[in-house]
Amino acid sequence: MQWRAAFLTAVLATTALGAGCVDPNGKLDEFLERSEPFRAQVATGACEGRVDASGDYLLAIATVVLPTAPVLFDATVTVDTTVDPWAITVAMQPLAVDGRANVGDVLTATGTVDADGRFDLDFGEITIPGAANAILVGTDAVATLTLAGCTNTAEFTCGTADGAISSPASIPLAGSTYGAIAVDGDLTTADPVALCPTE
Repeated sequence: MQWRAAFLTAVLATTALGAGCVDPNGKLDEFLERSEPFRAQVATGACEGRVDASGDYLLAIATVVLPTAPVLFDATVTVDTTVDPWAITVAMQPLAVDGRANVGDVLTATGTVDADGRFDLDFGEITIPGAANAILVGTDAVATLTLAGCTNTAEFTCGTADGAISSPASIPLAGSTYGAIAVDGDLTTADPVALCPTE
């Protein structure tokens, strides 16, 4: 779509020219105004109950910037059912676009699981290495990130991704989605799912 092309143009201008003669903030403001209608909040549906979803997952985040190019992670979910409310920890490492090798630092967040299975995870400020940046391969991205979803099954979890990209351009992530599908060892052959199924 035109607004996604505008985003990439703005990113390239910001990366290449930085604080030179152009006004990158003006270009980004223009992009944000034009793309606002496409950043509506995404409904995740009702949570059906909490489940111990501990295990390994291929986690995919589809951003509003380019939903067809999800950022992939090797994620480990650990649920502590001995406390109430349950505690959930997600440790995820970015995967390279080419070959899905682990790159960069492990990103970790801990939260609680409500009785209906709902959870929120705040990862704070994260860095996605350029090798894992499916939107603009080769360019590091810095963003704040929160994931909100449900532990309805032990094979799949999904929900919304929120926060904001701060580099290489300033873009809100509201309206982004994520999905995590359980895997048994080989992450290279699993098909990523980056949003909740619709009924």
